[in-house]
Amino acid sequence: MTADGAINPRNDALDARTGVRLAVTPAAYPTESLLGYVLRVSEMNGYESPQYVWTSAGIHRGVERGAGFPVDRLARVLGRAPSELQRLAYREGEATAAAGRSDKRPFKILNHRLHRGGVKESAPFRFKHPAFCPQCVAKSGYIDALWDLEIAAACPVHRCRILRVCPACKVPLSWIRRGLLTCSCGKTLAGAHTQEATPALVELVGLVRAQLYGALQEELPNTSGLPFDDLRKMSLGSLLPMLMTLGGEVLRLPELVGDAGTALSVLTMADGAALALADWPDGFHRVLRAFGHQRLSAGVNSGRFRKQFESLYAALFKSGRDVGPFEFVRTEFLRFGQQWEHAVLDKRHLRSSSEADKRRFITIGDFAARHRIWKPTLARLIAEGAVVTRDIASASGMTRMVDLEKTVLPQELGESVTVRAAARELDLPARVLKTLRASGVYRVRPRRGRGSTYYRDDIGDFKQRLIALAAAVTEPDGEGSVALRDVMRLKLRSPEAKADILAGILDGRLPIVGTDGPGPGDLMINRSALGAFATAKRREAEADSLSLPECAAATALLPPVVPAAIRQGLLATVSRSGRVRVTGASAEAFNRNYVALRKFAARFKSSSPRLMRLCAANRIPVILLPNKDRVALCQPIIHRDQEPALLERWQAAVEAEALRSRAGRIEIFSGRLKHYLAELIQSGAKLPRHGGMPDKSTIARACGFARHALTGYAELAALVAEHEALEKRA
Repeated sequence: MTADGAINPRNDALDARTGVRLAVTPAAYPTESLLGYVLRVSEMNGYESPQYVWTSAGIHRGVERGAGFPVDRLARVLGRAPSELQRLAYREGEATAAAGRSDKRPFKILNHRLHRGGVKESAPFRFKHPAFCPQCVAKSGYIDALWDLEIAAACPVHRCRILRVCPACKVPLSWIRRGLLTCSCGKTLAGAHTQEATPALVELVGLVRAQLYGALQEELPNTSGLPFDDLRKMSLGSLLPMLMTLGGEVLRLPELVGDAGTALSVLTMADGAALALADWPDGFHRVLRAFGHQRLSAGVNSGRFRKQFESLYAALFKSGRDVGPFEFVRTEFLRFGQQWEHAVLDKRHLRSSSEADKRRFITIGDFAARHRIWKPTLARLIAEGAVVTRDIASASGMTRMVDLEKTVLPQELGESVTVRAAARELDLPARVLKTLRASGVYRVRPRRGRGSTYYRDDIGDFKQRLIALAAAVTEPDGEGSVALRDVMRLKLRSPEAKADILAGILDGRLPIVGTDGPGPGDLMINRSALGAFATAKRREAEADSLSLPECAAATALLPPVVPAAIRQGLLATVSRSGRVRVTGASAEAFNRNYVALRKFAARFKSSSPRLMRLCAANRIPVILLPNKDRVALCQPIIHRDQEPALLERWQAAVEAEALRSRAGRIEIFSGRLKHYLAELIQSGAKLPRHGGMPDKSTIARACGFARHALTGYAELAALVAEHEALEKRA
């Protein structure tokens, strides 16, 4: 019979057991599955099961689903030349193995030679439970050889996962069934729903399909970043075991496959391979990282990368197969090892010195030799944080390694100068510059030289940092400022105090308000901000305590009365190096509880004696602090609780005084009248009227003055007339 299903007229197409001629013996399609071909022959002859075809060929049950069944017998019962079916066979040559012994003939598919192996190593094929794309079978009328491969877990044409289970009986598919699209339960498989496949899986199976058909020259979609250039170079016999080994290892990593497999009934080795190869090489590095973390959690931490990843390395590269075709995988494996932070990759595993130079972790000795650094300098660079080290566990203990990814490599020495020359260039005292360097404010680049040497480029960097502060000033303020050069000439208690000022300038706590020249010493600092900064620094240096003059300035007390406040318990003291100082906490408590009348005097443009008379007239308690210099003079203070009463009495006194003059009365009465008229507008009320005119008596009474003020003062009458006109316009 021809490919269209016509009856074959050849006389040797006989049932070997019954002698009955097979009615229909179609030719196989070029890319048809051998087992699928037998199922198609069975269906076209009307058999309930292809088992009748196997029995007719004298092939015992179970043998037909192995890779090495005798296709010559099948060809004879079908009336076909053995060479026709040998092209579809899964083993090379005739079956010559003795009974009970493994068939060692190489695997093959569509004349692609695969690796050698016994019965237990037929992993490339799916014989027991077939799977396929029902849409493809319905369209072509046969099952493609691609679906014989276990790695073919998705359809590159319809971008769906393959059908593995009958949707009706929920049983895995079997070759022993009635037809191509008919399950053994009798239900049709045509139109069965299949899940959508990931782009990486679809494109990976598409590459395998192109390899199988010999169509690698065709343009293949690669939106998932698979390493197509390297995979195309591999034969199908090299590609399949690599994909299955890699995919099998990935399936053992819950960290990666947990989310990917939650929505799928079956997660295959093809899914694992797609996860590892997509987004190459980052996807592969994610797989290796997950594998490494799994090994670490299991307690496998030898400190050596190859030892830690030995099982995965052996599975991929030491299985006896030729690893040359996927050397690119090994290259990325070792490249990951160069960056793995939990183990060290021995340089003897790398094939060139250039590869060894790419390692992330190297021993301290290797680092010192590579950069020609002597031991004291290396210790200094480690202490400064320029050279970052990491202790990595090993079988013999902990090994200290240099982390090249986080390490700043030492620079060439460059031109050096003395500390005095560096200080002159920066307009700073030499001792201040040394202090800045020790504190890290003056930054130095890591070098192989001595740590005490000053280099031109470091000086230039620090100078530029200072000058750049003046460039950010938009409105220079020449008043109330002092030059940095003058500040550095002051006799402060220590170089640390001046260094603190430089640190405050650089971190923004002390604002630069302009510049008086091109050098760092010409920077202008706000004088009041500098004073406050210096006071705060002194308090900090003196354990948050104040000298007596500083306490007087902070509390508005006169310096001579501070001892009296201390004697009366209003301020607490502490002894610092034999000096009596006021604690910062007690000064803050004084400001919360008391206030000096001199503060109100400055605010009201009055005097303390006048305020004392006001307090005495209104029975507001006043505390008098004796002046040790002038016993007859005391400084008055009041408790904060009395502050509202004093403010109220002062305002009343000011108004009473103002009422004594015509201008004062007009000002006070105008204020009251404006307030009254504003309340009318806000409430929407109208001016009270009598006989159609504004009722002056009612208005004056509401404002707290006599009626004749509205007629005697033109300013008040004008305000009423203006408001009346506003009401008419509204």
